[in-house]
Amino acid sequence: MVTWVEVIVALFLAYYWTGFDMVHFHTQLEPMDQPGYVSGSTWEMFVSGASWPIVSYANREFAWFSICFLSAAIVLGAAYVGLNHLLGSTFYAVLILGSLRIAPVISTVLSFPLAMVSSLLWLFIAKPLGCKDPTGIERLKR
Repeated sequence: MVTWVEVIVALFLAYYWTGFDMVHFHTQLEPMDQPGYVSGSTWEMFVSGASWPIVSYANREFAWFSICFLSAAIVLGAAYVGLNHLLGSTFYAVLILGSLRIAPVISTVLSFPLAMVSSLLWLFIAKPLGCKDPTGIERLKR
């Protein structure tokens, strides 16, 4: 049985993960596509990542990062709950997921399901609602 604490921790992880992905995505874009906070200090990038709903709305990417958040909530939530029940420790479950996030080869273990779930959510929820890909991604496709 999933507890409220597990749901809250999973949503926090998904929120953090989405903010981190937003900052990482924007730093990889061409300079003309990068938002202003990317060229700011590390603190400014941290604050922008922590307030990703506001920043993504200002960048006209709110739908994109909302879908990424839902995907992260589903995949990370399942991974966290499974690890928490297996290990019996919130600390170790979060530590393992955080390590998977930054480990170069192992990060694919979570990146692949995240990409698959977010793609399905984008196709079946966002596209029918008329949402468009962010301009940075449109330019990457060309």
